[in-house]
Amino acid sequence: MLLEADYIKSLPYDSKENNIEEIKLAKKLFVTSKKTEIGKNIFGIICSELKSVIPVGIIILVFNIPQINTLIGNFIPAIANNTFLIVLTKTLVGMLVYWLYLHFYLSKTDGLTIIEPI
Repeated sequence: MLLEADYIKSLPYDSKENNIEEIKLAKKLFVTSKKTEIGKNIFGIICSELKSVIPVGIIILVFNIPQINTLIGNFIPAIANNTFLIVLTKTLVGMLVYWLYLHFYLSKTDGLTIIEPI
């Protein structure tokens, strides 16, 4: 079975002029990103990009502290001597912390719209 595609030329369209409300809505929906404005404010672009990386760096830093291994070993004594299971546990907990950060902290703020799943 062969599926046929709709050509753009054959699609229906509205030939009347857009009113002000439609233009405002289109501008709100299709906002150009600051990333597309190359060379406008490179320092601002770098800072906004770093905002999405800093939480990951903090999580990695915290979970690489040796006391965290001891803490995990105290909570789960069965994996206290197994390095692989400790790393796996830290990875899963770090992923959970980052997920919570993305979905709960960022939902309360306007910033960091860069961190959106693709």
